[in-house]
Amino acid sequence: MKHTALLLIILCSLLPSAASAQNFNKVIEIVGGLEESMKGLITKEEKTRTQEIAALRSDITSLKTALFKEDTVNSKHLLIASADAQNVLDRLEVLENRPVSQGQSPELSSLAGQLDQLVDELKKVVEEGKALQQKQVSVPPQLYTITGQVRHRGEVDGRTFAPEARAIGYNLLRSRFTVSIAPAADTKILFQLQDSRVFGAGNPALNRGVQDGMSKSIDFHQAYFALTNVLSLPINVKLGRQELAYGKQRLIASAGWNNFGNTFDAVSAQYAAGPATVDAFFAKLVGSQTSVYSENITGLNSLVKYSDAHTADAFVFYDNNTTPLLKGIDKGKARLGRYSSGITLMGKPKPFDYDAEVILQRGSYAVTDSSSVSSISAYLYSLSAGYLIDAESKLRVGVKFQVMSGDDNQKVGKYSSYNTLFSSAHSFFGYMDFFPKSTPEYGVRAYSAHSSMDLSPSLSWAADIYYYLYDAVPTLKTPSGAIVKDQSLGYETDLTMTYKYSTMVTINYGGSAFLPDAAMIALKGPSVSYWGFLMTTVNF
Repeated sequence: MKHTALLLIILCSLLPSAASAQNFNKVIEIVGGLEESMKGLITKEEKTRTQEIAALRSDITSLKTALFKEDTVNSKHLLIASADAQNVLDRLEVLENRPVSQGQSPELSSLAGQLDQLVDELKKVVEEGKALQQKQVSVPPQLYTITGQVRHRGEVDGRTFAPEARAIGYNLLRSRFTVSIAPAADTKILFQLQDSRVFGAGNPALNRGVQDGMSKSIDFHQAYFALTNVLSLPINVKLGRQELAYGKQRLIASAGWNNFGNTFDAVSAQYAAGPATVDAFFAKLVGSQTSVYSENITGLNSLVKYSDAHTADAFVFYDNNTTPLLKGIDKGKARLGRYSSGITLMGKPKPFDYDAEVILQRGSYAVTDSSSVSSISAYLYSLSAGYLIDAESKLRVGVKFQVMSGDDNQKVGKYSSYNTLFSSAHSFFGYMDFFPKSTPEYGVRAYSAHSSMDLSPSLSWAADIYYYLYDAVPTLKTPSGAIVKDQSLGYETDLTMTYKYSTMVTINYGGSAFLPDAAMIALKGPSVSYWGFLMTTVNF
């Protein structure tokens, strides 16, 4: 039995390579035969063995099911098959070694014969698997790969709040073409061209739409080289134009939703040791060889997976603008020097999930070129929790509370308006993107509830509802001249659906509505605002 166990374990590790062998079909046939043999044993064996044999039959059925999965050779079903095979062997060994008062039944003898045949077939499959593996090792690594994406999003935009206002319809197109070159095992070069445009757009002054030859939409979205295992240490370095994304992406994000995305001219490095990774980067935002003044951002991010279900992420980023103030009592001082530091705790102790995040911003900032420099004292914190009701359909419900600090008078005292830097607020404050774009100096508080579910393997939906308030108390002036001091902004509802048309094509649909409250009515208008989109993404 020990040899049989070893062979089965080897089989499961080689199934991806040997699945195409003819003998593999014979293995499945024998496993099916074993399942049929168990039916007779359950009725004829003595009562003391009934439970063991029933469990054995269940194990063999599970093994057969795992082997018959369509995606067995490329999925975690191999692990299931390996575990089930080991259970089968363990239980058979117990049955073979237990003495039988009335002699061994003929059915059990027949089962032993089938097992011998199974072992012979497994040997053939293992040998063929080894041969296939050796053949694959001899194939030279691919020097380059070409991938790309074309994404279209049509939008209907009625985010106006004005009574009887007409919605605007427009089409966004983003195309990316990526070439990745690997001249050596530890070296990678990547070029990614991107074209981002609105249908019919060009130079508005020329009013020629797509006939405008001066329209400049194509540029390198990414262009960098990367070195791995630098100095034989677990250090990876990347230099050039690249996407950066850290933690929950509340400050540094790739921002894939918008039509161009975030990218940085930067150098970044990562050190990985066990459950911890540490990232460091420096990016130049604005600057030239002819000026000593520039805008930059530098950061350090550490991620620790301290258990299978829990992760902690800590970071500190520093962004600055060394351009001197032109007037005022602080003339000559740099306009901005800001530290953003925080910690995020995330976990999925099934069926629950949670994340808690706190970010503090400190430093100095001048609101205008002639204002005095103020000290920064801003913050953001977020708490969310979810519960997975049904694992098969991925039915989940969740709640979230977020606070982004605001300032009712940025020209007096400390500057307390939180800055999102290079985040994608679309991921946190609703699909209509009102916040923090709408009067960001006042900050925002958001209470939200979420639900999502898979309707089928290819179709899923999600629904979110938000209630928004300003964090600071604003002084708003209505078109009629009335003064309103109120924090309440209103309710937003988002419904989205995702359809996986194929492995290469995904279709997303979304519809949103916003019911304004006192502050938003004073700021924008009294009508319900709405917005919708239909997005198709094709990858190759």
